[in-house]
Amino acid sequence: IFFPHLVENKKEIESLILQFWNKNKDRIPLDPKTYVMDFAVDWANKKVYIIEINPFGDYEGMGTSTSMFDKVKDRDVLFGDAPWEFRIETQPPADIFKIMGEGWKELLT
Repeated sequence: IFFPHLVENKKEIESLILQFWNKNKDRIPLDPKTYVMDFAVDWANKKVYIIEINPFGDYEGMGTSTSMFDKVKDRDVLFGDAPWEFRIETQPPADIFKIMGEGWKELLT
């Protein structure tokens, strides 16, 4: 989903998430460390929260989706063999209704 304020503040959002991650990553009691996380950023208070942790790994289905990353093309990033990347949508989709499920179309139109 595209939100202009995310694009405008991408570097600061990325910095907040990285600071949070570096401070808290060793407190997550999962081994092996094959998971992905969803974060929420409270912009007004400059705080980051973990929303959920999902399984991730090198097996069929990989455990969870990789919506901003291609599981083949971005494999090195996904498995830590390339530098970490923070990605957001930088522009609205050309036609949101083409990529949206029928149930949502009915709800929104």
